Amino acid sequence: MLAGRSSAGAMTEATAALRPGVDAEPLRVATGRWRIGALPLASLMSQAPLGVAPGFYWRPSQGRVCAAFGGVVTLRDGRMASSIRCEQRAGDGEAAPLRLFGGFAFDAAVAHEGGWGAWGGARFVAPEVVLEEEGGAVWMTIATRVMGEESSAVVAARLEAGRRRWVAALGEAGSGVGVSEAPPVLGRDDGSGAWYRAGVAEVVERLSAGSGDAGGLRKVVLARPSRVALGGPMPPGLLLEALAAAEPQCTQFMVPAGQWSGRGRWWASDTYFAGSTPEWLVRVERGEVAVDALAGTGAVGEGEALLGSAKDRVEHALVVDAIAGALARHCVGVERPGGPGLKVLRDMLHLWTPFRARLMAGQTVLDVARSLHPTPAVCGHPTDAARRVLTEIERAHGFVRGWYTGAVGWFDLEGQGELAVALRCGRMSPMEAELYVGAGLVGGSEPEAEVEETRMKLRPMLRALGAEGHR
Repeated sequence: MLAGRSSAGAMTEATAALRPGVDAEPLRVATGRWRIGALPLASLMSQAPLGVAPGFYWRPSQGRVCAAFGGVVTLRDGRMASSIRCEQRAGDGEAAPLRLFGGFAFDAAVAHEGGWGAWGGARFVAPEVVLEEEGGAVWMTIATRVMGEESSAVVAARLEAGRRRWVAALGEAGSGVGVSEAPPVLGRDDGSGAWYRAGVAEVVERLSAGSGDAGGLRKVVLARPSRVALGGPMPPGLLLEALAAAEPQCTQFMVPAGQWSGRGRWWASDTYFAGSTPEWLVRVERGEVAVDALAGTGAVGEGEALLGSAKDRVEHALVVDAIAGALARHCVGVERPGGPGLKVLRDMLHLWTPFRARLMAGQTVLDVARSLHPTPAVCGHPTDAARRVLTEIERAHGFVRGWYTGAVGWFDLEGQGELAVALRCGRMSPMEAELYVGAGLVGGSEPEAEVEETRMKLRPMLRALGAEGHR
């Protein structure tokens, strides 16, 4: 049985001035935070305590695991502009954090195409309830909108009532986990490999044609889908647990689809976007900034060959240079190693250059993310030319990336946050999993080798679905 400790609760009153081009009425949110008993957070993503659907799951490679439910404030599409400003004002006691969870698409211009309308170009939600696990302890944060001239006492009473309801509901939900089963795999459709092979050849030809031009096309990241037919819905808890068990050094995430209710909230459906990504876009904690340059891929056991590959070093250098330029606009004290190392995963290796820096005053994690995205690791170089080429080829075959190669994560009212690049992922629906993979193409890329690289990148999701042996 769970026991929320009232004495550990604290209330924060946050005022978020959200100005989507015009002045908006400030939104006031109060939060309370309590320590509760242990819970299997991933498994709860397959449930809906108190009828409130799961809204986000986040298990970073290091740090706090988060499971979020419902929402009290939603920012979407045009409201995710640089005009968002948030101020936090603590009430009595320790401030309980207010964080917004979500993400954004690779290209907002086509974000509603290809079945991605339920996610949109961008969506971040301040959840009604957030469960956080770190160091064996689980904390519950409850948020509520403050209406009109409500007193602190009225709001505190509502939070306390919410605490009681949720402690009871989570105790019941936690006792019922482990009963769901993965659906049978009915088959696979990896037919996109054929057009992808031809697309790689076309891109390499365009790269060669532009290689002599100043500022000409130097890299394009081409992506493709691969589908798995299922005999029923895949419980998100099972998928997330399988991904974490196989690759604990990656970040697992889940963002449900939603339907705009007209009352400022998104309601989750039985379709969701999930994955296990090895790449951080940006992390900011207490002003310290961390960014990954991850580009260049090889098979496990071939680290020396990857480090010595001229083709992969060129691809990686483009990403490093772009990140360095973006960080210089927002940070001081930017540091990185003199050359790439290796990020070792279960199924593959990547060339890896970690960046560390200090955030300038007045800058936030979203400011840095806007300058970084899309990096040459997921788009190419130069950005606009590469995006035109990849979009032309991918859309010619009916493929729209949506949130794949976009970003997922969270930010808070102080400008801190964690955003990961949405890789090694897929969109789950009741009878199908559509998985997404891609590869960076530079001069000298070989079509068959690039197709094989995308097959290697499919393995984590196929394994978690139980579809690795299916053809």
